[in-house]
Amino acid sequence: MMQPDADNNASTHAPADPLLDFLTGSMSPAELAAQLGASLRDAAELAHTPHAIAMAEAVARLHDLQAQMLLSRYRTTILAKMIALATQDDSPAAERARMLLLKLNFNVFAPRRAKSPASPPAAPTPEAILGAFERIAAAPLASVGP
Repeated sequence: MMQPDADNNASTHAPADPLLDFLTGSMSPAELAAQLGASLRDAAELAHTPHAIAMAEAVARLHDLQAQMLLSRYRTTILAKMIALATQDDSPAAERARMLLLKLNFNVFAPRRAKSPASPPAAPTPEAILGAFERIAAAPLASVGP
């Protein structure tokens, strides 16, 4: 894990990747284009490169993780307030709180995976089919009846 120090302190260094600044909201598309010394169209085409897509996905995952952690931090307080509201009276708000509490599922335990059915047999190759037909054609006909 990277430890902060004087050499790694981002606040003392110029941004290394204008795309990252753009993805984190630090600059507009026009500013990104200017930073790259490119037209807005060229900067837009940059968004379709594998590097840009991977970076956008990584930044989005970080934001999702941050939102999840924020929600986790306040979940207990929110739940306590919902319980207090639900047990307060028979108002519509209390009824809605009771219904929400009944629907809660915290997914504390990982879901059990259903056992997958056995895989179907592999389809025969054209060579195997041809070989079967050749064996059938070469076999003597069985006599029918007495």
